[in-house]
Amino acid sequence: MSLEALSGASGRKRGGVSFDWYAFAAECSVPILAVRDDGSLPFVNRAAAKAVGKGLAAIEDGGIQALLPRHLWPESGAWLAHLDDLSRSESRTVVVRSGGEELEVDWVVFPGHDSTGRGLSVIAFDPRPRPAVDSTTPRSTELAAVFEHAPLAVFRTDKSGVITACNDRFVTLLGSTRAQLIGLNTTTLPDRSMVETIREALAGRRATFSGEYVSVTGNRRVFVRVVCEPIRGGDAEGCMGLVEDMTEQRRAEENAKRAERLASLGRLAAGVVHEVQNPLSFVSASLDLALRQLDSVSDPARSELLSALKNAQEGTARVAAIVRELKMFSRGDEARRGPADVLAAIDAALLLVRDQLDERARLELDLCSTPPVSASEPRLIQLFANLLLNAAQAIRPGAKADNAVRVTTRVEADRVRIEIEDSGPGIPLADVERVFEPFWTSDRTRMGLGLSTCHGIVTAAGGEIFVDQTRPAGSRGARLVVLLPTEQARPDAKITPRPAAVVSSASGARGRVLIVDDEERLATTLKLALSVNHDVDVAIRGQTAVDRLLIDEVDYDVVLCDLMLPDISGVDVYLEATRKKPALAPRFVFLTGGAFQDRARDFLQSIPNARLDKPFELRALEELIAERVARARAAS
Repeated sequence: MSLEALSGASGRKRGGVSFDWYAFAAECSVPILAVRDDGSLPFVNRAAAKAVGKGLAAIEDGGIQALLPRHLWPESGAWLAHLDDLSRSESRTVVVRSGGEELEVDWVVFPGHDSTGRGLSVIAFDPRPRPAVDSTTPRSTELAAVFEHAPLAVFRTDKSGVITACNDRFVTLLGSTRAQLIGLNTTTLPDRSMVETIREALAGRRATFSGEYVSVTGNRRVFVRVVCEPIRGGDAEGCMGLVEDMTEQRRAEENAKRAERLASLGRLAAGVVHEVQNPLSFVSASLDLALRQLDSVSDPARSELLSALKNAQEGTARVAAIVRELKMFSRGDEARRGPADVLAAIDAALLLVRDQLDERARLELDLCSTPPVSASEPRLIQLFANLLLNAAQAIRPGAKADNAVRVTTRVEADRVRIEIEDSGPGIPLADVERVFEPFWTSDRTRMGLGLSTCHGIVTAAGGEIFVDQTRPAGSRGARLVVLLPTEQARPDAKITPRPAAVVSSASGARGRVLIVDDEERLATTLKLALSVNHDVDVAIRGQTAVDRLLIDEVDYDVVLCDLMLPDISGVDVYLEATRKKPALAPRFVFLTGGAFQDRARDFLQSIPNARLDKPFELRALEELIAERVARARAAS
């Protein structure tokens, strides 16, 4: 029911001027509500709803009982006379806010009736103003200036715990207003730890609080350190609170903990990758060899054997894909970094995932020209494809017109900022710190390696990736931010062009190949496959390989060398052998399950030699060996 119906005042003219009482009350900045004798509230204005932190409908449904503490209710149940008596009494009047905390107010009650003659009172209330500072006393003026301009947030309460003053830093910290804070009874706050701290100070003892606090007036979550000191003597009894904003420090500590946790998981993943890739490599190579041998066999059981081997081959390919994801998460991304074009990588990624995006959302692009970044462009394509797929999969299909995936690029000093935002349900605050952990996912149909892989790609390029938590309250979806260093930010970067890892060759020259790998089964399988066209030797230790390479009578066309060996590394094999026989340098081809150590990663960045990632296809290895043999023979 509107107030114009309650008062009958709408449209009355005073001196020829029409006055709309309802419009005035609805838009008035002073909280106003109308109460019937049964406690129901037929009218509440927006200012009153804001003051108590509830919606208009919720206040009207709860009645006056929900706004006043139990000790201020009438014994008889008749509210109008009781409210009139309260307004005339000297007792402290409070309003209960949405979280249960009490706000001390000044109020005025206007008894009356509505247009039907039914009893009704209109109440206007406002938080009690803070006491004015005595400006005639120099000391008071100085203290007021110190209070207001202190480097910390400061508040003061009376002996009941009601806030009587606060400075601007306190208001800003809580995201509130002075009008909402002055008069707030701190002993009724929902955070019981904070209440106990204030009560300790009111009892005359210094008290402290450290931790997360959620502002009831600003609905803002902050990490604070609070020191409450009692105030003694005269009318000034109460407490003084000094509040230090620890939010940024806490966030930095959490980021450090998360980085250490991810680093530990990365080291674990690196170990898993190394242990899995070697057996996976010889299983994959053995399957390739078996399938090749089976092609020359004519037997009734051939088709069944062929089907079984192809199934096994598909299984190894799936395991290999998982291992590749883990390798990038563990910073095993030794792909060559160089000047990479962010916009070109985004375009390429969009080509890969456009179909999945079009099924769920509109694509919105806000792209500006960006300088080259120091990264691997193929890895950037994978990064953006993963992030775009993650955004698309966060949106349920069937409502494309109502949803969007937005890609934005910006330049910030010596970094490029890329934002990918979706309009899905968003990421719960409790999950934000876990989304980049491997195998963690809120969707049981997925493996949980997508974002962890993104984290590995970005950190390997010296960048940052995080969930943006600064978006306005109520915003839909989630925004992931990637910061990548520009190429100018790495003036010391040395980029050496790398020839293609696999080059087909028509040459049928028989060459001499040395396989250096501590995984004997893999070395045996590769020797079996390559011996058809080449003379092959095997060394399972690095020093053995060096000794063979330095024998004058032996001249190898290709050295197939693993990076990780039990005695000396593949890097050391290369350095020792080429120091005495420089002609061997271009003949090295490196086998790697991931360069997880900085030395190995930097080494691969600095040389132009070909490299094969384990597990690899046998045909790719054979083509590479044939090309390298032909090149070695031409050079000699």
